[in-house]
Amino acid sequence: MMVASGDYQVQCEEDALQFLVGKGCQHIVMHSKAISDDALTAWAKKLPGLVLVNRCVKDIAPQCVWLDNAQGTYLATKHLIEHGHRDIAYISCEMALDDKAARFEGYQRALQEVGIAVNPDWVEEVPFGEQSGAIAATNLLNKGLPVTAVVAFNDFFAAAAMQVFREQGVSMPERLSIVGFDDVLPSCYFSPALTTIRSPIESMGMNAARLSLGEQTTAPVREFQPILIKRQSVQRR
Repeated sequence: MMVASGDYQVQCEEDALQFLVGKGCQHIVMHSKAISDDALTAWAKKLPGLVLVNRCVKDIAPQCVWLDNAQGTYLATKHLIEHGHRDIAYISCEMALDDKAARFEGYQRALQEVGIAVNPDWVEEVPFGEQSGAIAATNLLNKGLPVTAVVAFNDFFAAAAMQVFREQGVSMPERLSIVGFDDVLPSCYFSPALTTIRSPIESMGMNAARLSLGEQTTAPVREFQPILIKRQSVQRR
């Protein structure tokens, strides 16, 4: 097995793919965020064993395995609405990722279903990094908005935001509820334990590998569904 990192940059991803192909790899599972759809389609036509994970490119969908990201944030936002929240902020990322657009769409859809207009002031876009969630939380607090809940792009954004809220005397979940995304291992050890969206990444990876190797004995699952994991970071209003 060989592993190469693309670091979400076009040239790095291209170099990583070229490196693997140059080493004779015929079966490649790739988590690409920067290379264009057209370029990936061209690669996939040359490499039948190339499978994209967590991304669906229409022209090569049979070689893709992905998560319904929009459904994930829809479930997260709907869960907060069902607990009486209506002023729900969203922490997103600045990078132009498929995940970003899909997850924001799910957040919007859940609000619109119950007649809540999306307030641009509720949405914070921050770069990836350790302090991203902290920056978003600080911005939300400085705006003085009557926000009672937050949906975060991922668990790490949620964790950093929770730390800032806690330092500023915002009790969770009594004053503010929060939901993350991905269900990374430490999520259950946050304080309060983080309600989040579980991405079945192991199943997705196994399916992608089997698809690449041509080992599927039944019709492969290509679109995976997220699961809401309820813990202690959401409280009824």
